[in-house]
Order: sequence, then structure tokens, then C-alpha cells
Amino acid sequence: MVSPTTASHDHILKRQVYERSGVQEYWIVHPVDRMVTVYRLIDGAYQRPEVYELTGTLASLAVPEAVIDWNELPVD
Repeated sequence: MVSPTTASHDHILKRQVYERSGVQEYWIVHPVDRMVTVYRLIDGAYQRPEVYELTGTLASLAVPEAVIDWNELPVD
């Protein structure tokens, strides 16, 4: 989950490190805004991120058996 104090670190620095390291997929969950930003590595570079609402389910393309059901998570 992203924190307001680390948002730029998560979106810029961590993303760059993960991209260089070959991490296939990088999710940043924004609980307050009820959204998730997903970066996917294609040909060695993260493409434009996809943004989803925290509703329904979302499956990882890198690990297809990993499916998150956002409706099952507690809401503060």
C-alpha cells in the first residue's frame, strides 16, 4: 500500500529499481482513493500503468493464479 509520505518513492524510485531488476508486475495499492496502479514489464520496460478501481477481482498476468477479490478486503 502506498502512503502519502512515500508515494513519490513508490512511483518513481521503487519502480525504476523493479524495472531494472526485471520484476514482471508491480502493483501500488491506493487504499484511500480505492484504486490500484499496475505496471507491467514488456521488452524490459514498464509500459504505461493501468489503473483499476478496488472492486470485483483483479488477476495478475505475471502470476495468473494470484487473483485478488477486492470485495473480500475490509474497508476502513
